[in-house]
Amino acid sequence: MNEFLEPLLMPLKRFHLQYQANDCDNLIMTCCWGCGGFLSDITPNFLKCRCCPGYYKSSTSHSNRPRNTEFRQQTIPSFKPLFTAERLLLPCTLLGLFFLATGIIFVVIAAGTNEKSIDYTHCTTPSSNSCAEFVKNPDNYGQFCTCEIDFTLGAGYSGNIFVFYGLENFYQNHRQYVRSRDDAQLHGDLSPDPSENCYPYQYDSNTSMAIAPCGAIANSLFNDTFTLKYKNTNTEVPMLRTGIAWKTDRSIKFNNPSGKGSLEEKFKDYARPPSWHKDVWQLDPANPSNNGFENEDFIVWMRTAALPSFRKPWRRVNHTSEPFSNGLPSGNYTVTINYAYPVDSFHGRKRFIISTTNVLGSQNPFLGICYIVMGSIMLTFSILFFIVHKFFGNKSHAKLDSNGRITT
Repeated sequence: MNEFLEPLLMPLKRFHLQYQANDCDNLIMTCCWGCGGFLSDITPNFLKCRCCPGYYKSSTSHSNRPRNTEFRQQTIPSFKPLFTAERLLLPCTLLGLFFLATGIIFVVIAAGTNEKSIDYTHCTTPSSNSCAEFVKNPDNYGQFCTCEIDFTLGAGYSGNIFVFYGLENFYQNHRQYVRSRDDAQLHGDLSPDPSENCYPYQYDSNTSMAIAPCGAIANSLFNDTFTLKYKNTNTEVPMLRTGIAWKTDRSIKFNNPSGKGSLEEKFKDYARPPSWHKDVWQLDPANPSNNGFENEDFIVWMRTAALPSFRKPWRRVNHTSEPFSNGLPSGNYTVTINYAYPVDSFHGRKRFIISTTNVLGSQNPFLGICYIVMGSIMLTFSILFFIVHKFFGNKSHAKLDSNGRITT
């Protein structure tokens, strides 16, 4: 055997290990770690180190096989479910009933919400001129078209009343549109070099000044305004401009620049977005805490919608004055619209919405319908599992033994 292996072992005999150790116990298959010696002898089952004469050790003593324990050999008892129609029948039935009941509750809650929606996309002036055509005319840039729409509330709306505007076919979820903003700027950290994400609304084309707020989202800010009048008493419905944005947005994401001076002074070196008719410090000059980047109309618009048809809160009714202390009384109303937001270019539509609220928000049965659909699907599978178990099931009740094998 030695004569046969000698040519193969010659390179190993010339190889000197550079490691030092205290004994010869650390043997591997072909080399000795003990004292830097050479392999001097080999048999089919034993190795010998020259530096430790007469020392032999089995070549299999340092194998990679893990110790024979339940954990290392992965033989610890475990739960191995065997899915059968019989075992899936009960969970699917219970989940189906839960989803179905929850969905019905959500739909009932949404149906109990009062809502009045008015489409004013093509409203006309008293002289029968279309406001949609008026705002499309470049000569009317920066001007409003005023139109009025009468409507009736057959039953009074009780509780807290919110006013929304709705847009259709407006894709706020477009990837480039969603990215077109500078979050550092909105946080109050003004810079003469806004984020590149704001392009092409990064710098003013005439003055080369940085735009604040920059980006396509801010540039397309919704700017229609509404006035609601209760015709029975010829009283204007009082509206509140605050309390419509998320508190976390107001306190964390959107902040005016710090430092002394008025907002006008802080933004004097910045241009307004090209589609705006007023500067950022003029969004609500009557209320300094609702002006600039902290204006709630602006914050609501900057939170982009996930779907092309959406609604956003515009105002909430002030219930501190009569006859609106308990909501909106029944009767005749007139909404006066200052029409300035063009939607014909993308075949969009606009709506004026009055709605009460519930624990799920405004009137929206979508969540309840989703639960009902999911519950119906689960119950359908339960029926199928019952049929499979009743007519095609295995009566022997297969089980798993401790080794994971199926037994009957």
